[in-house]
Amino acid sequence: MVFSPTIGAANRWNRFSLRGDATLQRYMYDNAETSTGASINNKDRDRSQYTVSLRGGYEIVPEYEAFVRIAYNTVDYSSAVDDNGFNRDSNGYEAVAGTRIDLSGVTYGDVFAGYRRQIYDDDRLRTVNGPTFGGSITWNVTSLTTAKGSIVRTVEESTLS
Repeated sequence: MVFSPTIGAANRWNRFSLRGDATLQRYMYDNAETSTGASINNKDRDRSQYTVSLRGGYEIVPEYEAFVRIAYNTVDYSSAVDDNGFNRDSNGYEAVAGTRIDLSGVTYGDVFAGYRRQIYDDDRLRTVNGPTFGGSITWNVTSLTTAKGSIVRTVEESTLS
C-alpha cells in the first residue's frame, strides 16, 4: 500500500512565479507466502520518503516560461537494517533547469535537465549521482478532466541485492 499526501502553494507576480511543495510517500508491504508455505518477509521494505521542493519561474515571452527547481529528499526505512544487513536510509537532492511551454491554453508541457545525488547511510551502498532529465505534458480535456503523462529519470528504492 502507498499513502502519498502532498501540500503546496503557488503564486505568480506578473512574469515571475514561485511554487513550493512538500510530499510524504509511505510504502507499507505485507509478507508473502511461497508455494511451499514458507513466509517471505517484506516488512524490511516499509519506508517513508519525505520531499520538499521549490520552483521559481520567469515568463520569457507569452506561453514560454524558464524555470529552476531544487528538491531535497529523505528516505527513512522502518527497519534499522534489512534482511541482508544493509541500512538503506538515504538523503538526496535534485537541481534542474527547464522550460514550460503553453501549447494552447489547455495543453502545456515541461522539459528539464539537471543533476541528482542520493547518499546512503550504509557505506556499502554507493552514492548515486549524475544527470537527471524529464518531461511532462498536461491536457485539460474539460474543466473536470485532466490527462497527464511524464517521463523522468529517477532513483528507485530496492531491497534486492
